[in-house]
Amino acid sequence: MSTLTLYINGKLHALKSVEVDPKMTLLQYLRKNGLTGTKLGCGEGGCGACTVMISKFDEKSQKIQHLSANACLAPLCSLDGYAITTIEGIGGMKHGLHPIQKRVASLHGSQCGFCTPGIVMAIYTKLRSSPNATPHEIEESMDGNLCRCTGYRPILDAARSLSNNKGGCCRGSGQECPCAAAEASSGEPVVNNNTTKVVSELKSAEEEMSEMGRTEPIFPPALMRYQRQSLEFTDKEVSWFQPVTMPELLTLKKTYPQARLVVGNTEVGIETKFKYFEYPVLVNPAHIPELQVLSFDETGEHAGLTVGAAVSVNALRDFMAELKNRYRNTERHYITRGYEAIHDMLTWFASNHIRNVAAIGGNIVTASPISDLNPMLMACGAQLKLTSADGGSRVVSIGSFFLAYRKVDVRPDEVLESVFIPIVQSPLEFVLPFKQARRREDDISIVTSGMRFVFERHATNSTAFVVREASISYGGMAPTTVFARRTMALLTNLEWDQEVFDKQVFPLLREEMNLPEQVPGGQAEYRMTL
Repeated sequence: MSTLTLYINGKLHALKSVEVDPKMTLLQYLRKNGLTGTKLGCGEGGCGACTVMISKFDEKSQKIQHLSANACLAPLCSLDGYAITTIEGIGGMKHGLHPIQKRVASLHGSQCGFCTPGIVMAIYTKLRSSPNATPHEIEESMDGNLCRCTGYRPILDAARSLSNNKGGCCRGSGQECPCAAAEASSGEPVVNNNTTKVVSELKSAEEEMSEMGRTEPIFPPALMRYQRQSLEFTDKEVSWFQPVTMPELLTLKKTYPQARLVVGNTEVGIETKFKYFEYPVLVNPAHIPELQVLSFDETGEHAGLTVGAAVSVNALRDFMAELKNRYRNTERHYITRGYEAIHDMLTWFASNHIRNVAAIGGNIVTASPISDLNPMLMACGAQLKLTSADGGSRVVSIGSFFLAYRKVDVRPDEVLESVFIPIVQSPLEFVLPFKQARRREDDISIVTSGMRFVFERHATNSTAFVVREASISYGGMAPTTVFARRTMALLTNLEWDQEVFDKQVFPLLREEMNLPEQVPGGQAEYRMTL
């Protein structure tokens, strides 16, 4: 008999298989157990009203990780070995409010109050993991929280005041805020900066807690020694499996070829809830070591970054940022340009709460025609490792992976194990990300593109450059992510010149990426113009 073990606000919940509904979300379980501070808003991870803190012990780093997540999407079955903290777990009227709760209220960051628990938990999670977070980092951590009442300014003021790091401009430049400087020199308050003095003088959350004689709840010690086991939960409609080794996963996929693999549940959860799709067998591969690999090799014929398919978007972003910093001031600073471009594109991928749980492999295999990630991987020449129980492993170029709308080159018994992204080989190789959406954050793209150009100096003109190689990939311009192959062929060995672009390249690109007026999604002319 399988037992689901998790802690909620410090209390152990050990659920036998007969007590577990494989279709239940964390939000449903919380509210069923009286923890109604976590709200149901959109139900699809877009509004943040259900934000909670999910904590785990990472065996590789031997550190506790705190992540904000949407409880409305998180399957209860996926939380074996985790600690969950809700708004009730940090403070209440009975034992006293947490400084974050007090500050949001006192600075008028709450009106109707429906979104407030999620906002408080987003701030709380960020400050638990990074007490010295800059104002910009705090604001970024809240990009998945919507508020219809306040206009956000009082919420951001409250969040800024709670950090140990109040210096610098609210845009995170690290320089002294120009509004504060103007106010100091003129003696007059700047209209949009009425609270600068208040924010800077308020105590941080840590200082407030110390003054109150309180400490934050500890991570359950039992979970630091917890060994996850293979789990199975079944009812009349759905079977949920959690394998912990690669052979187990491959055996399950062979036995149930139509099984859907679920890590963050950011796709399947929405399909089952709003599109009424039915998936009788769900498999959670999040704890398989081969699918959690993040490794970098800077030398050799196959130098590059290997990313396990179950690695989260934010884990990949953080690793790529580390690589950028590692090589920034070295002779080979250029080798991470592709990773920097992917990092920049993923900054605008969904919201922070989604990026904390969404898996790289799931995003690829979902094969959205307007994917943010896939055009970048195609431009960078990424390769995919696919594995099955009987067929072993094979490597597929991502450029040939997408076969048709939502159809990819994965056999029924195969799983995507990892992604390999090669380094940039030359100082004259450049990678660029592009995305246009209706709003800057947490929105579906209209058109995305990944572009890579490799140059060489002109044979006779020392100030001119010739395109040796070009990769131009688009999302939002076809039923799949596509290369502009004819344009790429034209560019190869062509001199980089504006007049040549205007007369040859752009007309061919418009012809190649031509959309009919009645194209699904509409906006044909606008998309071609982009």
